[in-house]
Order: sequence, then C-alpha cells, then structure tokens
Amino acid sequence: MRRENGLPTTDLSLHMVGHATGSPAVCAGASALACTLAGWLDRHGAEADSRLEAGTGAVRCRDTAEARTAFEVVAVGLAMLAEAHPDKVQILGKQQAFSPRGCGSLAS
Repeated sequence: MRRENGLPTTDLSLHMVGHATGSPAVCAGASALACTLAGWLDRHGAEADSRLEAGTGAVRCRDTAEARTAFEVVAVGLAMLAEAHPDKVQILGKQQAFSPRGCGSLAS
C-alpha cells in the first residue's frame, strides 16, 4: 500500500490474463478497453503504471475521482463483453456495482 504524509492511500487496478480463444473480436475489444484506459491515464497526467502485452495486461494508478471515472467506464465495457460472451470473458475480484443493461447489446 502506498503512503502519503504517513497515511495509507489506495490504488485502482485492472489485471487481464489470457485470450478470448476462438473470438478475435472479443479479445480485441477487451484489449482496446485496456489500452484506452492506459492512454487516458497517460494523457491526463495520472500517476500510472501500465504493462500491456499479448495475453496479459495490468494498469494501476493512484485513486482519484478522475481516474475512478475512467476505470468505471472501462469496467462497464468489460461487463458488457462478459455479459454478451460469458464463455470468453470472466470478471473476477472486487467490482463496482453497476448495470450495463439498457446500453444496447454486444451479442453477435
């Protein structure tokens, strides 16, 4: 845990592992969301660490209101992919509560 002025601070993070085997479009969609998050954080000067490679990715940054909004947008996109393609995308770990319903369908 990071500390600032002796007090603990929190980080936001996204970790992705694997490929949506048999579905290049789903894999590309998930990758595009992770790359968009990393790019947004970089362009907005967030204290971020991003490692995106074939089959794995990690994005982490300091928890700020702006960064949280960017992470939430990406989380909605990933949830929509998981809902449309549950055999290809699984979301594990702590999540923010949101509902992707009503945003259209990604099912092909």
